[in-house]
Amino acid sequence: MPLLRGSFWRWVFVAVVVVVIGAATFYGTVVYLLGRVDTVVIPDLQGKEIMVALEELSQRNIDVRIDSVEFSNTFDKGRVIVQRPAANRPIKRGRAVHLVVSRGLNRIQLPDLTGFNIEVAQQLLRNNAMSVDRILQACSSLKRDVVIAQYPAPHFELPRSESVTLVMSTGPCYQYYILPNYRGVRFAKAVADLSRWQITYIHMDLPKSDQHRDTAADIVVDQEPPPGGIIRRGDLVRFYVPGSRQDSLAADAQLKYVSFQVPYGLQDREVRVRYYQTDLAAAEIDRSYTPGRKVEWIVFGAEGTPVEFYVDGTRFRRFELLREGE
Repeated sequence: MPLLRGSFWRWVFVAVVVVVIGAATFYGTVVYLLGRVDTVVIPDLQGKEIMVALEELSQRNIDVRIDSVEFSNTFDKGRVIVQRPAANRPIKRGRAVHLVVSRGLNRIQLPDLTGFNIEVAQQLLRNNAMSVDRILQACSSLKRDVVIAQYPAPHFELPRSESVTLVMSTGPCYQYYILPNYRGVRFAKAVADLSRWQITYIHMDLPKSDQHRDTAADIVVDQEPPPGGIIRRGDLVRFYVPGSRQDSLAADAQLKYVSFQVPYGLQDREVRVRYYQTDLAAAEIDRSYTPGRKVEWIVFGAEGTPVEFYVDGTRFRRFELLREGE
């Protein structure tokens, strides 16, 4: 009897252990299955329109929290920039996903600042959350402290955080010359030189006299300022010629101002003017000019004389001289 009683309790113990293990296994399986049913994977929402993102989350029974709306240099307005938690992670149904939505591309079309005072131009940039990288200075035909060029160019789109380079006018460009001795030189040659230097001149006829009886009608006999005088653009030079210079020039020869504006940019432009003068071969004027400057020359030639402007080696403009009044 004692042996039988001991065997009975052992079987009771084994049965209890089996029941406990089975119950624990069943509970764990149920909890695991229920957890699997109550969890979903977060979709990848970055770059999608906000309405599409809301629809995908709604179908998975996931709440949405929009934390902020910010500018973006990558995504258009109304698209998701950031999501938290990240894509492809499990989340329980009913939990929230946090989104940051784009307010639009953080770019601006650069305004045309040329012609504005430098202070006004800087204020316009500040109003658009932009700044000035540096201010370069160059002489020009525009008045002092006026913007004559910018980089990037007007209407170029760039991020608001980018800076702009401005070129500011320091006023007219002056280049000084020592006036040569033109006494005894043909008037046409003197005009050609002044045209290269952009110096204004005036022709003064001298009454015929015994002193200049043997002097040709187009020879300079005197000048003001005298030889060696310092001159610059805008100064006036007077040439004194005996009689009328028309005695020895072609009937249709004429003097005429020609001008054009150098294209804008950041660097100086190489300008070449080619034209024909009376009794002279093709004359060429080569100079370097600041961007935006208005260039003028006095051209001496006959009707129909071609005048060509070249900028950095490329022909920029061509026309023919006309009679006065045309």
